[in-house]
Amino acid sequence: MINLQYGYKKPQDGDTGDSFFQALAANWDRMSTHDHDGINSAPLIAVGTLVPLSFAPFGGEGLYVQELTLPAGRVFDTTQIWFRSSNGNAALLDVEKTATNKFNVITNQPNEQYTVFYR
Repeated sequence: MINLQYGYKKPQDGDTGDSFFQALAANWDRMSTHDHDGINSAPLIAVGTLVPLSFAPFGGEGLYVQELTLPAGRVFDTTQIWFRSSNGNAALLDVEKTATNKFNVITNQPNEQYTVFYR
């Protein structure tokens, strides 16, 4: 068994039976309880929130937009960006690159508050 970064277990050739299923169960537990603190999983950087009043009408089709600037040292093409709504659920918002370090966030729900995460 190979212990990977952040404690995950990867079976090797010859790891079968009980050891394989114990590692599988341990990985499931780890996935269920990780919190992206940089110790038990890769760290996430929350840079801020998108508040309802900061969205502007976009395109006349019930869409709203807000431009964001990436944290220092990051560029759009190599940064992962995702969002969570105020209740903690993942939010699937559209993003559109506007510059190397800037992008638009587009939504049809401008009254929701979102937290932005970068990695």
